Amino acid sequence: MVRGAEAAVQRTVPAERRLPVRADCPRPIVIASYARPRGCPNLTPLLALLLERYRVPVLVHGPAAGRGRRGGAASWQVLRELGILPARSLACASARMAADRLAYVETSLLAPALGGGAVTAATRMAAALLDPFGGAGVRVLGATDARMLAALRAHLEATAADALLLRATGGEPFADPRRPPRIEWYRQGVATVMFAARPPEQSPERLPAPGDAAAIADWTAGALAGRVAIPGAILDELACCVHAAGSDGAAAEPVGAARRYG
Repeated sequence: MVRGAEAAVQRTVPAERRLPVRADCPRPIVIASYARPRGCPNLTPLLALLLERYRVPVLVHGPAAGRGRRGGAASWQVLRELGILPARSLACASARMAADRLAYVETSLLAPALGGGAVTAATRMAAALLDPFGGAGVRVLGATDARMLAALRAHLEATAADALLLRATGGEPFADPRRPPRIEWYRQGVATVMFAARPPEQSPERLPAPGDAAAIADWTAGALAGRVAIPGAILDELACCVHAAGSDGAAAEPVGAARRYG
């Protein structure tokens, strides 16, 4: 599965589509967002905005249109409600990451062959393996089942990659607040368990409806502003991302409340 996806990536991503990396910044975090969780609200935008708060450059990529599965909200929909629209070009994405630390790009900008048609399991795998920074970034990979988890582990070891790996939540690579997953940090293909999986727990705050992008955006804004508690599982994943971003180059440092929310 991974081998075929990697071959697809190599065929469809030319070197000229890679994004630059600033030497004076933490390593960029790359999040592939292609699912619409139905059992839990999509918290990928919250993770991305928390990374922005820590001055970590973060690139989220995925579709920018389409209805997809009924019942869940896509990251691009939640980000749109928060006033964050997809970058229109790679140059625009680079500028946003330099100024605001956060950019969302449609798949077709990075890999035109993956940007059209239905989003299949193979497409998601190929997209998750996209490396827009030529090895200088850190990918956050979410596995949907035990088979994919094993395949991704083998792939990361074989390619001596730098990445974070965890069980996905409804297909999205964020830690489930209800069932905090094991989070593994791969540094040049060598794994370290950053957090062990924990038993199911009650979320500290009432979460919004999974299919209501506006409600998820409002809840996300409230979490960033301190009005609602950020789930512990998301804070665990944030800590892993910040650690990985500082593994080479400048370390990430916390800043005040995100710009868009005061």
